[in-house]
Amino acid sequence: MTTIEIDRIRARYHEVDPAELSVLDAALRVLADDVLEDELAGAELAGGWLAGHVAGAYAVCVDELTVRVDLDVTDSRLNVASAWAGEILDALRRAIDDGGGPHDDGVVVYHREVDALVDLVAAVATGDRRRLWAWQQIGLVPRSAPWPAPTDVADALVARPALVPAVFAVAGGPIGAVFGPADYVRVAHAVASILPAAPSAAGPGDTIESDPVASADRRGIPHDPAVPRHTDADRAVEAAAGVVPEHVWAAVTEPRDRRVLALLALLVARPHLVDHPAAVAALLRRAPLSSQRLRDGADPDPDPPSAHADRSGRPATTSDPDAAVADRAEPAAADEASTVEPAPAELVSAWGGVLFLIHPFRALDVPAALDRWPLAAVDPIEALAAIVVELTGAPAVDPAVRVLIGRRDDDPAAPWTPTTDVEHEAIGRLAGGVRSWMLDRAQGRLGDLGPVWRRNVSIAAAPGWVEVTFSLDDVDLGVRLAGLDLDPGFVWWLGSVVGFRYV
Repeated sequence: MTTIEIDRIRARYHEVDPAELSVLDAALRVLADDVLEDELAGAELAGGWLAGHVAGAYAVCVDELTVRVDLDVTDSRLNVASAWAGEILDALRRAIDDGGGPHDDGVVVYHREVDALVDLVAAVATGDRRRLWAWQQIGLVPRSAPWPAPTDVADALVARPALVPAVFAVAGGPIGAVFGPADYVRVAHAVASILPAAPSAAGPGDTIESDPVASADRRGIPHDPAVPRHTDADRAVEAAAGVVPEHVWAAVTEPRDRRVLALLALLVARPHLVDHPAAVAALLRRAPLSSQRLRDGADPDPDPPSAHADRSGRPATTSDPDAAVADRAEPAAADEASTVEPAPAELVSAWGGVLFLIHPFRALDVPAALDRWPLAAVDPIEALAAIVVELTGAPAVDPAVRVLIGRRDDDPAAPWTPTTDVEHEAIGRLAGGVRSWMLDRAQGRLGDLGPVWRRNVSIAAAPGWVEVTFSLDDVDLGVRLAGLDLDPGFVWWLGSVVGFRYV
């Protein structure tokens, strides 16, 4: 569905008989109420030039469009409105042809919502005010704000927590140029709120028989303390270290706030370890903490004194109205390349149906169950891959499998395979739980699941965002009945928003 929002339409008539003004006014009302939207969503959008620019974009923002049109006032008001709408679309086409880049002054095309957020962060960090009108149009910042304050930028992210990992992954350094410790903490709490709550039961892991245990992890799932637990802690800490700046860690002393900062950092750098307490603990041990603040028992100052600002974003302690922007913009300049949105990796797979496993994996909390004995010492990515292979027969190196389990380009290509009887049994029982869930949801319409997996798909993957395109010819009533082809949305072990579409 396409939504067009127009702040105002102002018509100025030239050389028009006053007796004919009412005809044009009536046509203007018809244009604004129905016709312009119908024209935009009609033939031009469905198969014409605008389809690639408007239909596939999150937002096309136009600051101001001036249209000069000759209208036949002797015609019906509907035909006059249609002619008027056609001229507006032609003017829109010309405007987007001439501009539409991320730094255009009058037309901005945001292909995804996350692109708009990244642009907002980068621009505020460098004091680039040119697209304030566009951010106001799409509701990222208040229309009343003369310039977005750090609080406004944080508000935009808090309202869209599922997109925060993508923004942090792409924007990088400029976030530190905009946010103070209090902003980081607020955004981190919003992100933590969409992570799965600690389950009261082990889900599919209940079917795994374990040895007698002496302790339990934070979810209440028992583990054998004699078995080394996989944490990938060193790699996780190294990768996550730069997500939250050291001065933020040093300023935040409240344990709950520090924990959500650790979750945010892992979700950006190593999302599959968000549910692993050892990885969180390792990151917290590494994160600096102001010993002076702990000795004094003082609350952390949300920002250094020089960075205190009012709602306008201007500093309260300086006479230079742009000093705060300039001070915070310095780190962004050093990391300017990180503000450029990377082109999504274009992947193809003949095993696209394995991505339907996102729904049962999430419903049964399978990634969390991998922290149990006897799989506690196994990289959770590798264990998840083994479950996918057991269920589907797909190659572990297939692009769809790699996307599903969150394997990154720098991860080893050689897959892990279970070697002991208890590992085989654990993988088999977890896979069996997923299979039963899918068959029950499909009410017998999926057979033995064999035909579900082999589907040709293209995958566009960028940090924090995955879009999978299926063929309309592959629509399956059993898959639809089970709800497997619904947009997954935010997937915590990927740290990404995942969308399915059919063409």
